[in-house]
Amino acid sequence: MNIMYIILSAVKNRLRAKWENCARPLYNNGFTLVEVVVVVAIVGILTGLVISQFAGTNKKFLHESDVKKLYTDLMEMRLKSLSENKIYGIFWDNPSSQTDYAFKTYELRSDKDTSMTRDIDDTDDTVIQTVKIDRGDQGFKEIVVANALRSVAFNSKGIAAIDDELLFYVECKECDKVTTTCKADDPDNLDCKPADRPSDGMCGSAQAFNYCNNPEYPEFSCISVNKTTIKMGKWCDKNCDEIFDSDECQLR
Repeated sequence: MNIMYIILSAVKNRLRAKWENCARPLYNNGFTLVEVVVVVAIVGILTGLVISQFAGTNKKFLHESDVKKLYTDLMEMRLKSLSENKIYGIFWDNPSSQTDYAFKTYELRSDKDTSMTRDIDDTDDTVIQTVKIDRGDQGFKEIVVANALRSVAFNSKGIAAIDDELLFYVECKECDKVTTTCKADDPDNLDCKPADRPSDGMCGSAQAFNYCNNPEYPEFSCISVNKTTIKMGKWCDKNCDEIFDSDECQLR
């Protein structure tokens, strides 16, 4: 950065000199070819740095946007259940009922069954909207549900039909700007860390959450759903094993 500062200072001084001498004959006020080439090169370098930085930051906010969208939809379904005295919820499927299931689409549904069984898994239930986590030319990136569930429904009192805490999370390997062996253009590189983690020596400690403060990672990267509450948080990989654990959603 010192070299860049010296070059920019030199260019600034040269421009100032040209401005101060603008009253002299025209043939003394022109720029040499070397000066033009240097300025163009500097502008190109600075533009590349800005674009590179923006690309990384953009990925971070895209992940946050997905989490916030799902959170908003969960809150909307809960409020509709309360206000309309009907069963509403979100269905993402999970045909094998596996844990840590990644999905790229989910549906906002209402239950056609009037028995109030708190079930939106039937094929004849009403699909209000299908949400695709689609970034077009920026590719797909999934949201992951930690539980072996395929939906969550809310009854007329806004209570979620779940037995245990329901957790969603997203990875952001593209956000890893610390690991030197992580390739920015290859988010599947095994060296890239999917979430923020404590600084060296604090992994697994009782104070680990206090050291998950890398601003390159999304501020909101997980959602916790309990029977009566829905909250967003940040995935802090407390034990540094690159696996989402049920106690790693640091609620905001």
